[in-house]
Amino acid sequence: MTATPNREYARLWFSYAWHPAAILLFLVTAYVGMQILPFVISGHLINSSLGLTLIFSATLVLFAFEIAGVISAVALRDKARAAWQALAIAILAASVIFAPQILRTVQITNLLLFPSFFAACEHNAQPYGGGAKFKSCIAESFGDAYFVTVYDSGGEIGRPANQQSQPFKDMLKGLRGVFECKLSPGQHLRGAFYLVDAACDW
Repeated sequence: MTATPNREYARLWFSYAWHPAAILLFLVTAYVGMQILPFVISGHLINSSLGLTLIFSATLVLFAFEIAGVISAVALRDKARAAWQALAIAILAASVIFAPQILRTVQITNLLLFPSFFAACEHNAQPYGGGAKFKSCIAESFGDAYFVTVYDSGGEIGRPANQQSQPFKDMLKGLRGVFECKLSPGQHLRGAFYLVDAACDW
């Protein structure tokens, strides 16, 4: 039995759906794998600048590939391929635009997947006043931007600088590295854990 024209058209239309599907699979695998593989290999989460750099570099390569595909499809008047590859481009663009939100989601996932790692971070937290404790747990970086997951039982890191207590400010001044950079108020993740954005100009 031969396929009807409508079925053949539908088959042809969806034959290019692998473009956005592959992009989604890449992004999920990359962001999750960046965290899970080091833990499986070493038993620890690691501070990773290389991971994010590789993800963003691969994103740019895929972006260029999909744009070239759309241009080719338009020239050949292949509406189906142009539409699916345009969707793939939109997904890649969204992954860059919403990168901070994606990283926040990844860190929440880490808290659920690796409770022992973050329990150890909490256990090693240092007091800074009023019984509150603070500890930097893990950092990701891309260029001059850093994303740091911290434990802060006092919740001071989640407040604007002008609302933070003096003991907390004094404690931050004694820290080196990323905490010498311009810090944004931390985004609450779970419990007493926060994700902090730091803009560094080394």
